[in-house]
Amino acid sequence: MSSQTMNLLLKFIFLFLITELSKIDCWETRSCGTNPSCEFKQTFLSQITAQKFPKHCSTICGFLIIQKTDLNAEELTGLFKNIRILVGGLQIVGTKLENLKFLAGLRRFVQDNRYGFSSERFKITYNPELRELGLLNLTTIKSRSLYIANNEKLEKLNLPKLEVAKCLRNNCTIRVSIKTNASKFCITLKELNAFTKKRNKCDLNIDSGICIPENEPRVCTVPTEGCERLIGDLNITKGFDVRKVESLKRLYGTLNITNTDFTDFRFLGNLTRIVRLGYKTALVVVGNKLLRNMEFPKLRRIDSEIRRFAHFADNSEASHADFKSCYALRKAALQKGGLWQQFGDGRSCEQIEFPPTR
Repeated sequence: MSSQTMNLLLKFIFLFLITELSKIDCWETRSCGTNPSCEFKQTFLSQITAQKFPKHCSTICGFLIIQKTDLNAEELTGLFKNIRILVGGLQIVGTKLENLKFLAGLRRFVQDNRYGFSSERFKITYNPELRELGLLNLTTIKSRSLYIANNEKLEKLNLPKLEVAKCLRNNCTIRVSIKTNASKFCITLKELNAFTKKRNKCDLNIDSGICIPENEPRVCTVPTEGCERLIGDLNITKGFDVRKVESLKRLYGTLNITNTDFTDFRFLGNLTRIVRLGYKTALVVVGNKLLRNMEFPKLRRIDSEIRRFAHFADNSEASHADFKSCYALRKAALQKGGLWQQFGDGRSCEQIEFPPTR
């Protein structure tokens, strides 16, 4: 089999899988209209409304609000013991729950606007005793938003099987807000990667540290030879030993390249992604007088909470005129256009490529 035939076959398999996966979500939302016995139409879950809860269904349709409920964890566990899929919405607000393990059987959450009235479809807030979510089997979240905030004792999500969190439709963006929880709160690399998968459009607003994994030899917190994922800022100055970052693929922090004598960034030839949590700049390139261009050979994605994700200043004139790298970096940050104030003296990539005639 030729390489061309193999590539066509792989593309066909990929398109087939995408189509089948989309059918699953469509089937889940359509099934709600054909099985009214599995719909919960009461919204607020309490001792009274629990009598109408479809606890024998594996797929439950409705907008569930558990707010200052008079149900305890044991009673909630009994109600949700058969759940596998929730279609609609979920809000858990103002409870005294320490975890959400009563939802341990939940595998998929799919937003459906036919249920409920709130734009925040997956919301967990103001639960003063909540220490973890503990949705131990949740693999998929399909929603326009994920809001987990103001849970003062929440230290971890504990979503060990989460694989993907994205919009139900491929052309929209999921907004992920995780903030104002416990000072010790951290998110794992696996959880973070579920939000930032390739082709996933995600608007991050995560005020959190990243949990340092144990026994992961290719994960480091300081630049180290052989390290592929670095948690923390990477500061590169004159005299930096580039062998420490030649294997680096992902950076979870800010990349600072300042006052070096490098002519290019080929030593970062394996870097494919920068993820910067918090309201901080993801890429800073300042004072590099010998740079010929701003190209990062394999960098394809920059996740940042701010539009001005990068800052360039006082580098060589040639590097600031590098419109091809300007386009590439803007595309990596999923930005379509507009002025990039710190690249090329406040000019857009288009203005750098086609400077106005005087």
